[in-house]
Amino acid sequence: SDQIRTATQRCSHEHRNDRTREIICIKKYLEDGVKKDGLTPYVRAISEIFSEDDSVGKGITRCHDILHAVGQTAGADSRNLNDTISQCTEFCTSGCYHGVVEGYVARGRDFVAEIPNLCKTASPGTTAYDGCFHGLGHGIASVAGFEINNALELCDKIESDDGKLQCGFGVFMELFEPSSFIHP
Repeated sequence: SDQIRTATQRCSHEHRNDRTREIICIKKYLEDGVKKDGLTPYVRAISEIFSEDDSVGKGITRCHDILHAVGQTAGADSRNLNDTISQCTEFCTSGCYHGVVEGYVARGRDFVAEIPNLCKTASPGTTAYDGCFHGLGHGIASVAGFEINNALELCDKIESDDGKLQCGFGVFMELFEPSSFIHP
């Protein structure tokens, strides 16, 4: 918890108005620990910090960004995307899922064939299930080059209609939500 608080405070101060650089900074501070200890303790600690106290600032956006950063590290280190993604929660708008997918793909791995098997550890109709597919949609939008048709075609590889719908919501949110990142 202290490591997370220190990283967010330092990075927030160093990169005040640049959300992308702030996420990169947080990732650098936390990546050794995530690689050593795994994703689960970080997801748990971040959830506890933001459930108890918002003194680390900026509320849900900050929480999402921190989970995004640790998810990227875990995804880049992942040997099995579904195992890694199953360690995420929907807490703070599914930032962990989004980060895991981006990190996995950033390492040059192709995940398209895996899409039908992702998020199967969560039970349909639960917030974890919806959050997983929603976060997957965010990641898919990013790796599809922010091209809506390409992203939605990837969401169509999901077997369940609810999963496709949540993935599509994630794609649209990533591309068009004003609080999201600014994309080219």
